Amino acid sequence: MSPGLFVGRDAELRTIRKDLHPSSQGGQRKQQQQQRLAIGGIGGVGKTQIALTYAQTPHASYETVLWFNAATEISLKNSFATAAGLIFGSRVSQSLEGNEAVRRTREWLSDPENSKWLLIFDNYDNPSDFKLDSYYPPAAHGAIIITTRQMADLFAVQLAERLAGLPLALATAGAYLQKSPFTFQRYLEEYENRWNIDPCRPVKLQEYQERTLYTTWEISYNRLMKDDPEAAAMLRILAYFDNQCLWYELFHTGLKDGFPPYEVISNDISFNGAMTALVEYSFLEFHPALKEWSMHKCVHDWVSANLRKAIGPQGYWYAFDCVSGSIKLSDKESLAYPHYSRYVPHANHLGQSRFLKSDIIQMITPERLGAVRDITSLLQYQAQYESAERLLRSFLQSQAAHDPDNEVNLLIMHDLGYICLKQVKDSEAKELLGRALAGLEQIPGMNDSSLASIRMNLGHVYTNQGDYQAAEQMYLQAFFGKHVAGDKHIPVALDLLTMVESGLHTSRKHDNFEPLSWFLVISDNEKSLVHKGLVKDFLNVSENICGLLERTGKTDQAERMLKRIILVRENILGPAHFSTLTSVGNLALLYKDRGKLDDAESLYKRVFTAREKLYGATHYSTIRVLQELGHLQSMQNRFRDAEDSFTRALNELKTIFGQHNERTVRAILDLASLYAQHGKSLAAEQMYTRALTLRETVLGLSDPLTLDIAARLGALYLTMHRLDDAENMLLRALGYPSNLQALSVEAIIGSDAALNLSIVYGLTKRLHDAEGLLLHMSTVIAHTPGPDNHRVGQLDKAEKEFIKIREGNKEVLGSEHPLMAAVSEGLARVYEQKQSNRAERLSASNLLPLLSLLLLLPLLLLPRY
Repeated sequence: MSPGLFVGRDAELRTIRKDLHPSSQGGQRKQQQQQRLAIGGIGGVGKTQIALTYAQTPHASYETVLWFNAATEISLKNSFATAAGLIFGSRVSQSLEGNEAVRRTREWLSDPENSKWLLIFDNYDNPSDFKLDSYYPPAAHGAIIITTRQMADLFAVQLAERLAGLPLALATAGAYLQKSPFTFQRYLEEYENRWNIDPCRPVKLQEYQERTLYTTWEISYNRLMKDDPEAAAMLRILAYFDNQCLWYELFHTGLKDGFPPYEVISNDISFNGAMTALVEYSFLEFHPALKEWSMHKCVHDWVSANLRKAIGPQGYWYAFDCVSGSIKLSDKESLAYPHYSRYVPHANHLGQSRFLKSDIIQMITPERLGAVRDITSLLQYQAQYESAERLLRSFLQSQAAHDPDNEVNLLIMHDLGYICLKQVKDSEAKELLGRALAGLEQIPGMNDSSLASIRMNLGHVYTNQGDYQAAEQMYLQAFFGKHVAGDKHIPVALDLLTMVESGLHTSRKHDNFEPLSWFLVISDNEKSLVHKGLVKDFLNVSENICGLLERTGKTDQAERMLKRIILVRENILGPAHFSTLTSVGNLALLYKDRGKLDDAESLYKRVFTAREKLYGATHYSTIRVLQELGHLQSMQNRFRDAEDSFTRALNELKTIFGQHNERTVRAILDLASLYAQHGKSLAAEQMYTRALTLRETVLGLSDPLTLDIAARLGALYLTMHRLDDAENMLLRALGYPSNLQALSVEAIIGSDAALNLSIVYGLTKRLHDAEGLLLHMSTVIAHTPGPDNHRVGQLDKAEKEFIKIREGNKEVLGSEHPLMAAVSEGLARVYEQKQSNRAERLSASNLLPLLSLLLLLPLLLLPRY
């Protein structure tokens, strides 16, 4: 590509010039040395084109530019042979055998009189195959660019973070990896599983000849055993707790008579004395301002690997009782408060695989089985869904052979289904919730509120899957019972809300919301039926029905009900309660969808201020409101405000969950979409590429979110008119199909990649390919049922519509599905081109309405609170 046709990437080119330009800068001569720079990134983002464009710019000032294909060592040597032909002539190069072409070329480049050269080693994607630096000219001049898909190994970063910078641990890992084929990822996995990777052959270090990572603390522990046995016993207990946030009240909560270190923990004086001894022996560090202790990660790893067996399962259940006994369930929503954040690391620690894979959990008592639900409720309200799922799944499996259908097990099954629902695992959630409901309905006198919760959660699953009729029925069953007639009970809801508001209207809020109930008399076939239900369940059911009303276009009725629900919640619970704020957030979302942006912003700010005060700025529910504000500000064209909101949310999520967590990656995508919508394509590309690299490295090429990011990046390249990059990325998002006519329903409906690919074909004059792809898409969509596709069973109508398009009719008739309308418009454009025999390239302005529709489609599916 000619430099004149290369558009954008100015920032990258400036960076390359700054780092590699061989001439002096800033009036001062730089010390002469060979300049090297790596351009890393995923395939298809234009690494090679950037390097070549830099080399062809006039101010690069290179007398010689050589390009080498470094994909394999063979291709690299062939490139050196080609270079030798250019330098020495074809006759000389043909006489060079073996590595002579490499040697002669490197010698020529090393000549001090020949210093203004640039070498581009392209596609060095597999560093483990051969060492590229052995091919560099041994000279203190010249410049080298390497393009590679291998950036800094993310697992190397994770390993360094896991070892918390301890020099001895880092040196041990480095020495092992240097002499082993293990990757950073494999070493990290083995370290987590068994800590001492090869106890028979300990790694010996030049810097630490008298000790190893595995014996360092053993020396101190043996001495501690002699000097202070009680402190040594306390150290063994710490294997079952997290290494951070250790304070007296936590340990005292779970204490029972007969526990070995009872005397140490029974009073704070003995406890403080033992912990002070551990500080003196460098096992712990004390934080006076927080009045708590902590232990270095690597020290804690040693304690966990070597000392926990001295106590056995008794230590695990003691830690379990300490955490569960600290949870007060008078108001579940309070588990989201910052007060409980100190307990979360210890609750997470209980779910470690080293415990759950052992026989420890087989020893659980019925009382503790119920407490599992308390601990996982804490994890749920603190947005630690993965840990909650791991605990629930393990304990549920441990009981499968005993009495899987008893009440507690079925309730744990419900909790696991709910956690799957929160993580959008709808199919698994549906199965678990359905099994739990079927089992609990068979238990005489089963708590109505528990059944109501399961039915509401099943309603959420049906809503997510687009089955609104089933969702409505399940929501109503949650309050009115299993045998409900929806058409008779829905009109009652708004009237009942009015009655509840009037009956509970007092000047004070109710401190205990759980037992408040309401009796309802419904006339059915001239008989009076009395139904008793909890007010909280009815409010939750009503709010879920509001969501259905909004989705089915009855927004006025949904707004009226939501306002009434908020008034009732404010009256009963207060304006800052978790449930009240959730309802206010849902009303804000409804206002945003209806275009009442100022009203929505006012409500979002109210929710954000209250949650920040109650739960803190780092709680996930607070961050979610900040993200919603960012979306709203983007819709208001307040770019700077939206950028600030999204950036703050991203920084908080990265701190809490880490940069590889899905929540963090989605926050990066929020910023990328903002930049794309406001015409900042280069910034958008940078953010999309960052998200794609993070996700692909951890979960691979076939991960659904990885494919979605690739589709978004392809759409961005299309708007930038970088058609080669767009085609490559869109094909990647579609799984590089061998035949586009065989694209699956999921590939077509799941993203806009197929539609955008048809646009690329249109712009590159491959009209036959565009026509075939669009026709295949239209047929698939017409046959596919879905919540927004009202054309199910109307294939004949669809065929007639596309026959009209074939004949050149520009008007699209009867297309109700948003994607169907976009396909129809694209198809009409293709045929219009063919009939007019112009085959002109579609201008970007002609495509803007279609692309705008595609960018807006994801906004219609924003998650609710």
